[in-house]
Amino acid sequence: LNAQGQRALMSPQVPKAAGGLLKKQTLVVIHTCGNDFIMKMAEVLMGGGGLMSMLGGGGPAMPSGPTPEVLRANPGARESETLRQFMETMYRGGARHFLVSGVPAYLEMPIWNMIWPVIGGMVNSGKLSDLGVGPGDPPKLAMEVQAAALHER
Repeated sequence: LNAQGQRALMSPQVPKAAGGLLKKQTLVVIHTCGNDFIMKMAEVLMGGGGLMSMLGGGGPAMPSGPTPEVLRANPGARESETLRQFMETMYRGGARHFLVSGVPAYLEMPIWNMIWPVIGGMVNSGKLSDLGVGPGDPPKLAMEVQAAALHER
C-alpha cells in the first residue's frame, strides 16, 4: 500500500499543485482490508475443519494449531500500522482529506454461518479467553468483541 502511495505521488498523471505536492482538494479514498479480512475468516474455517466437514471429511471442531490472528487480542494491528504509514506518506505528499472505509466485520455476512461451529468449539475449549470470552458464552460474543476492536482501530 505504501508503495502504491509513493507511485501516485511520483506519477505525472496525478494532479499536483505548484511545488509538486498533491492539490489542496485531493481526496484519498482507502478501502480497508476487505479481502484480507475474508482470507482471515477462511483461515479460521480451514484450520477449524469447517471446510473439511462440508466436503464430508470430518475434521476437528476447532483449529488444532495456534489461534488464528483475527481471533486473538488486538486484531488488525499489522494492517492498522500499514494504513497509518500510507496515510502519513500521503499527508507528507500534500493530502489533507481522507475517506477510510470500515473493516467488513459485520455478523450478518453469510460466511459466519459456516464459521460459528468452529468459533463455538474454540470458545468452549477456552481458546478465546484472551478476549474475555469463555466456556458457555455464545460464539457471537467473540466476534462482537473482535468487530468492536476492529472498528475502534
